[in-house]
Amino acid sequence: TDMKRTDESWYEGWSIDVQEGDRALFLLRSPDFDTYLTLVSPTGRGFNDDDSGGGTDSRLDMTFDEGGRWTVVANTLRPGDTGNYTLSVDRQ
Repeated sequence: TDMKRTDESWYEGWSIDVQEGDRALFLLRSPDFDTYLTLVSPTGRGFNDDDSGGGTDSRLDMTFDEGGRWTVVANTLRPGDTGNYTLSVDRQ
């Protein structure tokens, strides 16, 4: 029941509420597929990562420059890939 992006890759999304100046470390890991992590600000700016988490894992270390509700998107890099994954968020 997961959604597909326009490139036909699978994704799931969540929201996180933050204040300007908050910090968080996002880590998306999978033994089954190449991960792709996206954060979208309340005004629509996107921040992406493919492999900064090591190997094919994704990592974003964010200091939020905009308060409000951000969208976190866990995505497969390649269309058709599926499998297990973990998404961790360490708010600092």
